[in-house]
Amino acid sequence: MAEQQRISAREAARIAAAYFRKVTESRPTGIAVEEVELTENGADWLITLGFIGEDFTTRLYKVFRIDAVTGDVRSMKIRTP
Repeated sequence: MAEQQRISAREAARIAAAYFRKVTESRPTGIAVEEVELTENGADWLITLGFIGEDFTTRLYKVFRIDAVTGDVRSMKIRTP
């Protein structure tokens, strides 16, 4: 069976940012892609997004696990710097 085509890192980052905006009650500002990693088995993209906290001084981070084939968001977690 042939391996399925993966979405690009850019597409995975776009999906993560859109999901973050959709599920967040506050409007996050200063969202930027900080890290991109394909898991060892190639099944998921790990996308770290940075954004400005509600105090407007702290930079906060979230890690998103995105299915590398379907683009489904599997998880969103807090990442400490």
